[in-house]
Amino acid sequence: MFKKATGFMDSAQVEKDTAALQNYIQQMKNLEGDAARAAQKQDLINETLKDSSKIAQDVARNTNNLDDVMKVYTASTKTATNVAKAFKTTLLGIGKTIGIAILASIVVAGLSKGLQWADEKWVHPYERARDKAAEMSQAHEEATQKVEELTKQIDELKAKMDECRSTTTGDIVDQKSYDALEQQRKQLQTNLELKQKLAEEDANKAREAVYDQQNTNQGVYLYSPGYHHAETYDGNQSDRAKEMMDDYISTFEEEKKLEQDFANNKILKFAYDSRKKDLEDWRKVLRTNIKAIGDDYTTEMNTLLNNAAYEGSEDYDEYQERIKNLSDDQQSYINFVNL
Repeated sequence: MFKKATGFMDSAQVEKDTAALQNYIQQMKNLEGDAARAAQKQDLINETLKDSSKIAQDVARNTNNLDDVMKVYTASTKTATNVAKAFKTTLLGIGKTIGIAILASIVVAGLSKGLQWADEKWVHPYERARDKAAEMSQAHEEATQKVEELTKQIDELKAKMDECRSTTTGDIVDQKSYDALEQQRKQLQTNLELKQKLAEEDANKAREAVYDQQNTNQGVYLYSPGYHHAETYDGNQSDRAKEMMDDYISTFEEEKKLEQDFANNKILKFAYDSRKKDLEDWRKVLRTNIKAIGDDYTTEMNTLLNNAAYEGSEDYDEYQERIKNLSDDQQSYINFVNL
């Protein structure tokens, strides 16, 4: 019942899906403009994927970034494999046709969640971690605002309570008003202590989210159409930034050699001009992506400083180490910008 390697889909189906998806991707890329692609997307899916699996069709339909289609399909077939393995024992005890129908329905019904899970785990884990850090930072900011509002309200109540006292002796002269205000103050104080605790928890979550963002490994595929060059940068944000910076600097060495070859009549003028422009285009691609990581460094530092771990916090030592390492990464980026 279960085919080899891919759960309920055999290798022949996977090969057929792969070829069809690649054909779909190429035809979509041949269309000019997002409007044309949006208008013809479903027709192309019907035409190119008519003999493909439901998973392949749903991946094409739900993945807008064409460069991600094959990654999501691969991740989705892994999800299907896990489902097949999990249900294998159960399905062996029932009829073949019914078993396949149940398994297919499980996979299809869960495909939306599967695609989301695949996107978070394999395609865009870093972006998801970054969004989570921003979300937690925003939650702490809102919690802090509520703490400030309650603190202000309590101070205002205390001022009104002081008005219930004699200006000369300090004795309470309006006991009824004072007691009513004191009751309000106690309620606000209880709310304040609760909000302070929640704000502290949100600060902890914000720091943890930044740690996760910094730790997240992701392969980033960069290409320059003019340069006809592509490169995948793996690792966490710091690893990727360092590798991109090294490649950026190496282009100047290549350009220097190009200048020498042209001066020594080893290459013609049109080849020299073309190659020089290619190198400039590739540098632009690298610089844009390095800057994006540099901007993330700034955001992360602001988040960590605004959600500081104080001495006695469980992650105090880790926090100090993160601040130091992030400062070093920021300095490396500044040095790069000033090249």
